[in-house]
Amino acid sequence: MFSVIIPTLNEEKYLPRLLESIEQQKLRPAEIIVADNHSKDRTRDIAKEHGCIVVDGGFISEARNRGAAVASQDILVFLDADTVLPDRNTFSQLIGTFIAKDADIGSCYAKNIKDESPLPTPSHVMFNTTKRLNKLTYRTAGTIVGELGFCVVTRRELFKKIGGFNENIHVMEDSDFFHRAIKTGASYTVVPIHLGVSDRRFAKRSIVSTLKVAAFVTVMIGGMFVGWKQWQKFLEKYEKEKGPLGGSANL
Repeated sequence: MFSVIIPTLNEEKYLPRLLESIEQQKLRPAEIIVADNHSKDRTRDIAKEHGCIVVDGGFISEARNRGAAVASQDILVFLDADTVLPDRNTFSQLIGTFIAKDADIGSCYAKNIKDESPLPTPSHVMFNTTKRLNKLTYRTAGTIVGELGFCVVTRRELFKKIGGFNENIHVMEDSDFFHRAIKTGASYTVVPIHLGVSDRRFAKRSIVSTLKVAAFVTVMIGGMFVGWKQWQKFLEKYEKEKGPLGGSANL
């Protein structure tokens, strides 16, 4: 029914947690594909030990596309390696709701992973606020402000139709993917479940720094929303000068 695709780069610490949570699901994927960008640690060995299909990855868009290229199912679920499914019903709810809503593309909410943070973090608040805004703008204007790639669910047909993720951009490639999909008339939904998402890329930032990043990303998403064609070049220039917005290099 569905394939899971996980892009990785040196994820021996986080990947086992995600794979174990997938193995505990009542509804299991037909296959788990790990698209690995030549990790130097045990990432590939761990993936194979859990029965995953392993393919060569690359930067985040390239990794997702390479994983999708070998997927056999009609529904593709892209998960970041540092996420975790919170309970045994997560996939049942995610896939069941996606199909029931007759959606073509969608995502879900984020929540803290308790052994990392006992309370929601600023990044998770920002993620979920964006998704709530998406529900509003999609309903009223037929578009969204932006999206996050930690969980992406899409129909294979739509994925092929829009050419997958844009491999020429390395920043906000997830928002670009959703925008291009919705422009074709694809049906979008936010499934009302909360996936555990690591805050590792933001954890070392101060609250002030995180708020600055949130404000900057909001401006960029707003630019994308109104059709500002230079948003990507501006954002890439910012990251080159100031460092990655998420606190870590892309895969």
